Amino acid sequence: MHAVRLQPGTRLDRSVVEGILGQGGMARVYVVRHTHVGSLHALKVLEHTDPTVQERLLQEGRIQGQLPASRVVHVTDISDVHVSPGLVMELVDGPS
Repeated sequence: MHAVRLQPGTRLDRSVVEGILGQGGMARVYVVRHTHVGSLHALKVLEHTDPTVQERLLQEGRIQGQLPASRVVHVTDISDVHVSPGLVMELVDGPS
């Protein structure tokens, strides 16, 4: 296991980390700002480098990205974050 820890101000592809939103047993979720559009998003980054776990996250992202966004947080992009994949999602205000 390799924990990816992002600090505010870290630049990733087309976004900049604003801060941490939460964490669980498998991933951390950060608030990021799109550098061109200025919109805020959530970025879910795995804390595991196990290829099987990474593939599961990518599969989750592909499925969530195709679902209607009415009751599920919509995944808008997949990003490489150092050695881990990350899901770029809409940022929803409210409880987890």
